[in-house]
Amino acid sequence: MNFRILSKLLGVLTILIGTFMLFSLIWADPNIGSHTDAAVKATQLESKGIWALVYSALICWVLGGAMVQYGRSAGNAKIYRKEAMAIVGLSWVLASVLGAMPYTFSGTIRAARFAARRFASFMNPIQWSLPHLAGESGRPGEKPTNGKTTEIKILLV
Repeated sequence: MNFRILSKLLGVLTILIGTFMLFSLIWADPNIGSHTDAAVKATQLESKGIWALVYSALICWVLGGAMVQYGRSAGNAKIYRKEAMAIVGLSWVLASVLGAMPYTFSGTIRAARFAARRFASFMNPIQWSLPHLAGESGRPGEKPTNGKTTEIKILLV
């Protein structure tokens, strides 16, 4: 497998992802659009998003530039089936990781992880199927009629 051609093409993709991140700066600007009385808090929140996008784009450009530089000696090498499959598979992984960077840098992903964990614990089918442990109705957090509370903790992976 020709790793240099892989690096060159994935580097170009990385640079493009970083460039397209900058188009989102228009929507991250708190001065655009209407605001309510909570504009100060929104400005602070959105400034985190702006800097997260800028940092992510810079990381994409540096990483992509290094990958293109490594693959520069590949020239116009022929791409065979295994290189094409690797490029497609790795580009999906790369786009997912690079696309998650602004959310990670702005702190949004932590809030989403907390909300997802809370939703998953509420919608856990094991808790709903054990009414004698979760409460008379089977809903988590509801006290049973005998006054005793039993907490079910299930590790979600």
